[in-house]
Amino acid sequence: MEIAFARDGSMKNSFAANRKLIAALVTKSSRVVFSRGYTLFRQGETPKGVYVVCNGGASLVMKSESGAVLMSLDVPDGSLLGLPGIIANECYTFSAVAWPGSDIRFVSRQDFEKRGKACTQHLKTFIQ
Repeated sequence: MEIAFARDGSMKNSFAANRKLIAALVTKSSRVVFSRGYTLFRQGETPKGVYVVCNGGASLVMKSESGAVLMSLDVPDGSLLGLPGIIANECYTFSAVAWPGSDIRFVSRQDFEKRGKACTQHLKTFIQ
């Protein structure tokens, strides 16, 4: 796995992660492998874990109850997907679809919770 970091320790082109947080999560992750766009999770599902976009990207989509797209955004490498749902223990508010060829790692809820103390410390740094 190769991830480009900026001098400040954050990931290049990323608004969602820093080096220490990603390193803490990736050590307990499993790689998600796919050849074309793959749905990581769907809006309204109970969170199963956190996804780390190591290389490539993904699209997040929020739809109304009638199915109309309310919001759509692309997230680059270095992004964490599904984190708010895990922390708040609420259903995913977006659907996430990985871009073809992306390297995305999955950290289960159980592994995230086991590493909770270390992850929480990194999250506090990230949020500040």
